[in-house]
Amino acid sequence: MISSQSPDRRRIDADLIRRFIVDRQAKGLSNGSINHSIAALRRMFNIATREGKLRDIPYFPMLKESAPRQAYFKRGEHEALSQSLPDFLLSPLAFSLFTAMRLREIHSLEWSQVDFLAGAINPRAGDAKNDSARTIPIVPHL
Repeated sequence: MISSQSPDRRRIDADLIRRFIVDRQAKGLSNGSINHSIAALRRMFNIATREGKLRDIPYFPMLKESAPRQAYFKRGEHEALSQSLPDFLLSPLAFSLFTAMRLREIHSLEWSQVDFLAGAINPRAGDAKNDSARTIPIVPHL
């Protein structure tokens, strides 16, 4: 164990974090992946400060990240994919295409969340990526 008095103890500061960033970039990691690591370290510092283990929190430089992906199926692409898939994958494909639900969210659906009389699907808030509840209309393709 390194004591707090040890002269060779490395301090985590903005310069060390910048060196970490350069090292990770050299290993081919994306800015988003690097930022996740930095955010986890910053969270550890915040918890340690709240618990009275630290007084100061260093500056955590963050990298600019790419915009979220925006990918859409065109009608012809959907039809071509539908024709090449086995039957058991057609429903999940239709759900994902027409509801923007993610596969995990589709798989967690239960019949109690489907209201045919109202023409709506009501996924639980905790099953969505952003944890928000929403109502999804049942369109004819479903």
